[in-house]
Amino acid sequence: MDSQGGGGGAELQALQEEHSVLKKKIEEDLKGWNEVEAELNSRIAELGDELTEARSQQEEAVYLLSSKEDEVEGLNQLQAELEAQVAQLKIQIDSSQSELSGAAESASAEVTSAEVAHAQSEAELAALTEQVARQAEELKGLQASHVAVEARAKELEEELEAAIHSNLALEEDKGSML
Repeated sequence: MDSQGGGGGAELQALQEEHSVLKKKIEEDLKGWNEVEAELNSRIAELGDELTEARSQQEEAVYLLSSKEDEVEGLNQLQAELEAQVAQLKIQIDSSQSELSGAAESASAEVTSAEVAHAQSEAELAALTEQVARQAEELKGLQASHVAVEARAKELEEELEAAIHSNLALEEDKGSML
């Protein structure tokens, strides 16, 4: 038994040494795991802070995006209103241009009519001027005739007077002869 007991003691001692080595190794591994765990916990804390910061930035970005969307919607609405105003102004411009075109055509027709009337008036004036010139010539002729008739009438008056004097003288001579 002693040999078994002696052999068992060496085996127990070998197991205890092995146990001691394994325990040391486990303690070292545990220490290493604790260091890794501490690093991981530190990194987890950092990532948690980064995640919190990222979420905060995300919330701010969502708020800004929502604000920008509201601004864009407001600008789109303003653009639509301005486009409607521009369309209305184009309609008014087209209407005004039509009115101006109509007024221009009417004015052109009136000018043409006035030009025709003016040309007719000028033609009538030229005809009247020619008629007045003919009548002036006729008047000059009549005046010349009148002067000639007056001169002839004076001559006839003088002849008549001379004839009357001659007749009176003859009657006096006849009365003195009787």
